[in-house]
Amino acid sequence: MRSLLLATVSFISVVVLTACGENFSVANVSLGGSGSGTQKPLPGGGNPPVTGDKGKDDEEEDQYDYFVTFPDAVNDECTGIQRSIYFIDAGTKHPQIVGAQQNSPSQTVQINIKNTTPNYIFEKIPQCHQVEFWAMSGKLHFLPDQYLRCSAEQYTVQVLQPYEVKTYEFDFKIPQGDDILLLRYPTQYSSNLPDAQTHWSNCPTLDIHLPVTQQLIPKSGEKLPPSKPDLSELPSGGKPQQ
Repeated sequence: MRSLLLATVSFISVVVLTACGENFSVANVSLGGSGSGTQKPLPGGGNPPVTGDKGKDDEEEDQYDYFVTFPDAVNDECTGIQRSIYFIDAGTKHPQIVGAQQNSPSQTVQINIKNTTPNYIFEKIPQCHQVEFWAMSGKLHFLPDQYLRCSAEQYTVQVLQPYEVKTYEFDFKIPQGDDILLLRYPTQYSSNLPDAQTHWSNCPTLDIHLPVTQQLIPKSGEKLPPSKPDLSELPSGGKPQQ
């Protein structure tokens, strides 16, 4: 069974999707009983043994940084629709430099959809999860928590006017651990006014992969340079490993 993490998505410009992960924590619980608090002597005399606290160094847990390595933009065209997906700086909106590494806990991906035809094109999008967000290890499937919750798969249809360009942004938090993240924009298209008999195109999903590298922070405070994953070995698409 996949564990679920939640992401928050909203639209800006034409549509902007904003997602944030959710942290789960468990409060410390202390169990104790009533009594005087005095210790009983051991049989035969003597005092109970005293157990001291562990040294501070023994109690310290390992700390990690998590670096992403930005991949090339992904571009394709299907039924007259040009599509692209790439990572941007959330502040400047400029594309991230391919191969550059960053340890920011949140990232932004931009999706551009352009109708290159003189006709109206209809885009069919899953209503409950316009953007899919996977960890390719198969252990995590991130779902947005601000979409409508559907008892069954439902879709929404939006119109692309002739030569119109729509831009979307999706913000998300980086999971902690070595992995390759998959962001997927699953849509279908038709040039006919939708009805029950409409035939929708079987365009491939628009996918982009983002490697995440875990790096141990030495207790001395000195950081080692992050290792760079081989971007040539990134998956080309398809379903995440189950």
